Amino acid sequence: MDDITRISAAAALKMNVAGSLLVCAYDSEQTFKRNHLAGGISLQEFQARVPSLDKNTEIVFYCA
Repeated sequence: MDDITRISAAAALKMNVAGSLLVCAYDSEQTFKRNHLAGGISLQEFQARVPSLDKNTEIVFYCA
């Protein structure tokens, strides 16, 4: 896990505005709704989009 970079919620929101994909790491829709950050998508939506994602897309997973 040494290659995981931890950042603040504010930094994640800035990255989302800059084109990164912000993904809530919880698999529960209820938990996603309680911890939703503006511009973020659910884990289920992310999984559905994986096949069409550009390989260079930066992905930020977040949890509370």
